[in-house]
Amino acid sequence: MKELLEKVKTKKRLKEFSKETGLSEEYLVILRRDIKSYLSKTVYLKDFPGVNLKYVENLTGIGIKNSKNLFERSKALKERDPLSEEADVPSEDLLELVKLSDLVRVNGVGALFARMIYETGVDTTEKVANASPESLFSKLEALNKDKRYTKAKFTLEDIRYFYKLC
Repeated sequence: MKELLEKVKTKKRLKEFSKETGLSEEYLVILRRDIKSYLSKTVYLKDFPGVNLKYVENLTGIGIKNSKNLFERSKALKERDPLSEEADVPSEDLLELVKLSDLVRVNGVGALFARMIYETGVDTTEKVANASPESLFSKLEALNKDKRYTKAKFTLEDIRYFYKLC
């Protein structure tokens, strides 16, 4: 998908690829949008609400600036303790950042939504997969009512759609 996205990334490349393949530009524009919807976005660690910015700075100091960097360096338990020491970040704070970084790998989940999901106790993609959309919706609704993370009105259908992306 990444190779194909590169071929249709800009208008110029898209036109060239259209001529080369005989596929219409309109089709390739739609295809590009679809491909992008499957690729997770990288989030800067500092953009996660409620994180300790001192620890984010410590991680940045050793070259870990975003969710992708962190998740790649610490997804396995055995990798976390050495990283925690190297960056001078307490293990529980590092684990929180790792879990937030895991959640944003799901398409459509940004920094704020990851924080909200995390705070419901459904704090990993595995737990999301094992929770029902109805249960997660109820927890998110109660959390947002209490903490007012967003003014956006999300519905059970939004959460069901989110599950389709997982």
